Amino acid sequence: MGFLKLFKRKNSSRDKVNTNVAAQEKSTNAATKTTTDFTNNNSNNYYSPNNISEPLASDSTIGNDHSNTGLSTDSLASGSTKRRSSFSLLKKPSFGTIDTSISHHTNKEIRAKRVTDLPEELMPVVTLINHQQSRVYYKGHAYFNHASNNLNNYQWTPAYVELSGSDINVQVEGNPNTFINVCDCELSFSKAENTLSISVTNESVLTFKFNTLEEVVAFYSAVLLCKFEYQQLQEAYTGALLSSQAIHFSDIKTLLSPSNKNVKEEWTVIRFPFFNDKCIRAYIVIKPNNKVEIYTSSSKAKKHLLATITNGQSAYTIYSNDPSQIQNNSLLRIYGNCYINSDLLEAVVSNDDIDSIRSKKMRSRTSSLSKRLSMTSLRSDDNSRAQNMHKRTNSNDTTLSNNSFNNSKTPKKLMKKNLTFTQLVYIIPESHASVRPVEIMLRMLIPVLNSFSLYGRPTKFISSRTDPNSLLFGLPQLPNTYYLNTKSANDLVSLNLDHSISEAWTSSDWNYVFKELLGTLMEKGWKGGAFVGDVANLNITLKNKHETPSYDPMEDFADRSSSANRSMSVPE
Repeated sequence: MGFLKLFKRKNSSRDKVNTNVAAQEKSTNAATKTTTDFTNNNSNNYYSPNNISEPLASDSTIGNDHSNTGLSTDSLASGSTKRRSSFSLLKKPSFGTIDTSISHHTNKEIRAKRVTDLPEELMPVVTLINHQQSRVYYKGHAYFNHASNNLNNYQWTPAYVELSGSDINVQVEGNPNTFINVCDCELSFSKAENTLSISVTNESVLTFKFNTLEEVVAFYSAVLLCKFEYQQLQEAYTGALLSSQAIHFSDIKTLLSPSNKNVKEEWTVIRFPFFNDKCIRAYIVIKPNNKVEIYTSSSKAKKHLLATITNGQSAYTIYSNDPSQIQNNSLLRIYGNCYINSDLLEAVVSNDDIDSIRSKKMRSRTSSLSKRLSMTSLRSDDNSRAQNMHKRTNSNDTTLSNNSFNNSKTPKKLMKKNLTFTQLVYIIPESHASVRPVEIMLRMLIPVLNSFSLYGRPTKFISSRTDPNSLLFGLPQLPNTYYLNTKSANDLVSLNLDHSISEAWTSSDWNYVFKELLGTLMEKGWKGGAFVGDVANLNITLKNKHETPSYDPMEDFADRSSSANRSMSVPE
């Protein structure tokens, strides 16, 4: 391939995949090793679903002469001799006499580190990311617990809570500080109990209790605002990275062509952060029809199908917080509907055989069923003697419930598949000789965006700051360094609190509401930062709740070799 020659260098063998994940190198160098520990250099009391935490990199002198930004595939796909960046309005800030006075009064002083070696297209976005990581969203007192799933049995501990950047710092007297990364957490709000539960994994839930509803709403809105700003800035960084890097690909016109319907296949390292902390070597197949399939073998047999991802809502890379590692960063974050063969996942993680895993589960289920049948028989005999009646026992008492996705049209053979659902997946493509990891990642990202029809793809990237589907939507214009102030976020959450509870809004739903607010403000000429006005008067709510097409995951896991399944049609 022609693009391989572009990046040949004397020491090309030293270019490895994402240095943010220390375990990836082991996985890519040893094809027979399917799992590896996902290392985390943080302190003992750090809770994070992505386990990514690096030293903050910020510049100490930040210019204030930036204006609007734009991402255009026209310049990327053009055949002009001289290729120019499509982020023509992202200007490099001046360094020298300018101070950091643009920081908001609630922001902490930014720790200095030189970032002048950044490409000029990335400078404004990285500036905003550094400010977001230094911003203090919330400070206050609360009661904290991380021990029980029953509110009545909680042992509440008084604590001082501070949300700074993407981390919650919980300070309990006499104990080490507890840090909670909220970037990818799930939130559960209880109005009756004045509590907010933060799930960083399926088994790690941390709960905060407040004295009043106003206090818990303030904390809730701060966390939601933090998550929203973090995602928006990472998406903007992805757009800037595409503009500065993909423009140099020799086959960029073919890669971005709307008529390109080729299937993308790649060996990768993946992780499902809500299930375990293991990296799994997997073969990914990206289809152009709203589907990504994840296999444990390149043979792509159904028995090796580990997971499928459909209806992706976002896909982007993450800034590594170290300018020197941009070219080595190949991490992708995909948020969508992901169905996992839990038996196969357990077998891969434990290096066990899937048949033995199923056999253990079957023995456990059989033992449980026998106990239930015995109890049912005893109850039935007691009722017969007491009432002198001979009635058949209710089938609900004697039939073991199936936790899989049941469908009356699904063959019985498929019912053996035990599927589980998640939404967050981390993907790192494996390295190739003489190719920078960032290029490998971007070449995988574009087909993913095409498949899920994100950010204007597969037609063309949307460059407008006012379009909610753009990578750059609502991006603040310096000297404004944040999307919304905490008061506006508090007002927005208070306005929609009852609706969010009755309709069971997710963090993704709240993101749509924040975008509705930003879109309304930008129509009034707002450019970022504090909004002076009453959000309640804007009547912002979730107007169009995100709906996904119907999809039966069991059909994707069907064994096509079976005659019973040959006539089945799989919805694409």
